[in-house]
Amino acid sequence: MDESELEARLSRRLHGRFDGGVAPRELRDAVHESMTSQKAAGVRRLTRSSLFALPRQLLAVAAVVVVLVIAIVALAGRQDSVGVPQPSAIASAIPSPSGSTPPASATPSPSQPVSTVPPISTAAWSGLNVHELVGAPAISMIVPWSGGYVAIGQTSAAGPLRAWLSVDGRAWTELPATTFGLDDPTNNTFVVAGTACAAGVLVGTEDASGQDFLWASSDGRTWSHDVAPWGGRVSMAGGSGGAVATTGSGPAIEFTSDCASWQRVTLAGLSTVQVTAVAAFGDGYVALDASSPDTSQPHAWWSTDGQHWSSATVQHAPGDQFTQVLAGASGLAATSHAGGTPGRETMWTSSDGHAWNISTADPFGVRAGGEGVGDPAGSFTGDGTRLLGWGTNGDAVGSAEYWLSSDGQHWTKLAIAGNEPTSSVGGLQAFVMRDGVLFSTDSGSWFGDAVTK
Repeated sequence: MDESELEARLSRRLHGRFDGGVAPRELRDAVHESMTSQKAAGVRRLTRSSLFALPRQLLAVAAVVVVLVIAIVALAGRQDSVGVPQPSAIASAIPSPSGSTPPASATPSPSQPVSTVPPISTAAWSGLNVHELVGAPAISMIVPWSGGYVAIGQTSAAGPLRAWLSVDGRAWTELPATTFGLDDPTNNTFVVAGTACAAGVLVGTEDASGQDFLWASSDGRTWSHDVAPWGGRVSMAGGSGGAVATTGSGPAIEFTSDCASWQRVTLAGLSTVQVTAVAAFGDGYVALDASSPDTSQPHAWWSTDGQHWSSATVQHAPGDQFTQVLAGASGLAATSHAGGTPGRETMWTSSDGHAWNISTADPFGVRAGGEGVGDPAGSFTGDGTRLLGWGTNGDAVGSAEYWLSSDGQHWTKLAIAGNEPTSSVGGLQAFVMRDGVLFSTDSGSWFGDAVTK
């Protein structure tokens, strides 16, 4: 075979391999497989090293081919990049925990924005600098855990409930619609409780048929679930040593030390007593009764490990039923209700959960007039370190006030600066975070960075 025939055969082979109608598809496939410029560079290096073995007369032909290959790769890359959405702070980014392996051709989802879980602020707070979280959902429930926060919220007041994930409480990523079964077309599936448990997080749900499920995750992204060991609406509380949950029947609680297997623990009391509120306090727990008949005395219990419980001393208050219990770093606060509608609302405090007394420390009291007279004028929440109260101080008009406490007995009014959500906006919720307060309304969310003394 002479030199001219060799050149002709090589030319035909190269032109066949990089035909204009075929080459773009082959090169795009190669780009998708590598997704890096190193792959293209490797092809160029291989082409050059192969050409060194060809006769000098073919170098010009091969050089032209290489230039064509580089141009086609660049063109294919540009074509593939057109119209590809860029990840945002609240994109639907996390794959559905279906348990099945996604197809190899599936496009990877954008990941949650890189961030760090803020440490718990230990300094005293004097105020908040508030700014709007543009694009964040309207949040109705938050579960803090070691990896950040899981929230239940909506993108609009008329939209379905969805789950969201955040590391710092500021940037939020939506979880798949199937998370917690919130894609239920009847919109009758609800998240009823959640808590940290060891290094993970637990969430309780109730579906449209009334079935209760418990969801567990170690990273906030992939969730497993099973039928819950309780029935009815549940209260949960946990920490590094495990978690407790109310059972919905009798004087008992459910306890887990491994965040997977549960054991029922019976507490002292009559069969008519039902535990419906729990909180984690220090390394232990407290439990309160909210189902006593109108003429009986409210009950409370405490435990250092979740398995062994003692009855707490409760000030005499016939007819009162505990409705909520919250923990701060150095004490606890609870509320009770007595009578019908509106009835009477009372605040209680305890330094250790062993003894409970009626308190006059409530910075809001009850509504003094207008619709809802006698109802509590303030709302309360907490995260185990701080207690937060917000309300309008005895009436239903005026700007909301925000008060902070570590024990439920001593309260500090916070000075608010910045873009504060007004009290006229419906559905105001407030949540204590590690380094501030998250405010949420029907129209969006705001974050108040803590101002320390």
